[in-house]
Amino acid sequence: MVTAVDQRIEYLSSDEIREIQLNLLKRNLAFVKENSPFYKEKLKNINIEKIKELTDIRKFPFTTPEDLRKNPLSFLTIPLNETNYIFCSSGTTGIPKISFQEIPDEGIGRDEEFLDISENDIGAIINRWGNPSTFTTKARWENEGVKTILISMEADPKVVLKLLKELKVTLIKTVPSYILYLTHTAKKLNMNLKRNFRVRYIITGGYPLTKNLRNYVESEWDAKIFDRYGCMEMGGNVAYECKAHNGMHVHADRILFEVLDVNTGEPVKEGEVGEIVLTDLREKKKNNMSFIRYKVGDLIKFSTEKCKCGLTLPRIWVMGRRHESITVGIKGTRLFPNQIYEALDSFNEITGDFQLVLETENRLDILTFRVEVIKKEDLNNEDLKNKIKDKLENISPDLKDCISKRLLKLVVELVPPKSLPKTGARKPKDTIVDKGAFVR
Repeated sequence: MVTAVDQRIEYLSSDEIREIQLNLLKRNLAFVKENSPFYKEKLKNINIEKIKELTDIRKFPFTTPEDLRKNPLSFLTIPLNETNYIFCSSGTTGIPKISFQEIPDEGIGRDEEFLDISENDIGAIINRWGNPSTFTTKARWENEGVKTILISMEADPKVVLKLLKELKVTLIKTVPSYILYLTHTAKKLNMNLKRNFRVRYIITGGYPLTKNLRNYVESEWDAKIFDRYGCMEMGGNVAYECKAHNGMHVHADRILFEVLDVNTGEPVKEGEVGEIVLTDLREKKKNNMSFIRYKVGDLIKFSTEKCKCGLTLPRIWVMGRRHESITVGIKGTRLFPNQIYEALDSFNEITGDFQLVLETENRLDILTFRVEVIKKEDLNNEDLKNKIKDKLENISPDLKDCISKRLLKLVVELVPPKSLPKTGARKPKDTIVDKGAFVR
């Protein structure tokens, strides 16, 4: 029997990883069924002893964010007075969620050890106050001797840039849109980010990082970006990007993930897009709460092939939120965010942020893509607009068929940098907007 301590899990075979996960799963299911009021009721008719393989997890019911919103205290596996950190989300995607977190006492994990972080570094975490990843990252960095500064996203970007420069910050952790916001501000102030700043690494997370945004920011800062995928309810980091920059490695000894078809609920094949469902594998004696088959609402694709970096941990690519999908045209063609992100990734002139507006006129769907350019000079670039339109029209055969039969009209608008609405976390707001499409 292989255990997680026999060898580093990130170099084990897929079969060995699954064996470890199965043992962790059975242990954790028994623990939460006994200690979590929510799962004591939810799993009362399920015999955990009959769990023989990982696919048996499909016998369990799903857990949803709505379950957490209704009664967060029922998920606790320890007494309330023993928790050391309570977090309330911003509620940008609905009613706020409350979770109970454990601040880590260990140092840099596998997701950051290859960044060569040391006591000579100075880190800046630019986030919303109260975000769990702010404090878990701060704890890990400071355990390695890194001097860490916490900065609010609501601060004046000119002041933030001044701090980063004068304090000689070498590490930045923030969301993709905020680092782009800082980059735009620096350009406007004629700041030379390469010459006057010392940033080596930029760690991002929060929503999909587009290829063209990455290329632009890395070239301006002369720093490498490493993306992350996290979930507040799972204690923060779920998956991380390695130096190969080709997908994010899932912490397989902490998280068991499924990828399910959004229509049928059946598992999808590797490389296909589906909704990610997470099951916690972490030891619960130190952590505060646990989730079984938790439907996060994100769309991903995955691979179990060995990465060029040498790690064997499965990789995921985050494509967007399930609720952002939209149906257009008489044929009911469904568009997902990942299709749009991938289509826009080939254009270096745009940030990758967009807003999709669906309207109807005389029973004709009008689909307008408002695409954010990096430089204002490209606002009147008709060649760019036509190329983007051509790329978007070919997202799917059904969409192209609708357009050719004049069942749908596709329009592309180029909008200035920073003009698309953002949330308090500077994430794109209402990435897809449905303005009263007619009822079919």
